[in-house]
Amino acid sequence: MTTTLYWISGSPFAWRAMLVLEHKGIKYESQRLDASKEEQKTAEFLAINPRGKVPALRDKDTTIYESLAIMEYLERIKPEPNLFGSSASESAAVKQCICELDNYTLRALMGIVQPVLFTDGTQALPDMKDAIVESHREFQFMEDRLASSDYLASDRLTAADFAFVPALEYVLRAADKQQISEDGFGFSPLGERYPNIAAWQGRMSTIPALAKAYPPHWRD
Repeated sequence: MTTTLYWISGSPFAWRAMLVLEHKGIKYESQRLDASKEEQKTAEFLAINPRGKVPALRDKDTTIYESLAIMEYLERIKPEPNLFGSSASESAAVKQCICELDNYTLRALMGIVQPVLFTDGTQALPDMKDAIVESHREFQFMEDRLASSDYLASDRLTAADFAFVPALEYVLRAADKQQISEDGFGFSPLGERYPNIAAWQGRMSTIPALAKAYPPHWRD
């Protein structure tokens, strides 16, 4: 086996790369790193990704990091099923959606997720208000987009949908685990405020890759 994915359980960026690997049926060796031991900061891993972050992919003599680059590389080496568009406009729509997720949605959501999942959240609540407002603004973009399409960037499944899965699951996990908001920051139950996103989540849940790539440490 020549393809190796380096990942950390729960990393939203590693998660999306693994979703593409699984969905395309690409055989790969899994190299899970332990963030608590800072294995992504070892000299061995820094030789693979000098930024010390996951995911990273090795395929024969090629080494790649950054999730979007990895997803596009996988698309090139195994074009089917197509996840990045069959036309210039569709390809642009997919990449535009992923860029929006990375630059706006995930940035806002981390303002909720990190205090809840990595601290008790109580001291951070005043500072979370802006992140909550911005997160709902981003989710409304997704909700409106899904009003006229079953998927985010096209009328079919694309890499943009796989990029959104970890973001959604992260904020829902935070909403479920927190004890400082009666309504889960407005995200739980998801279908009350965002019925289109909830319906999309239901469609995505039927894709086998999601179960295969689900973070192992979240299964308990």
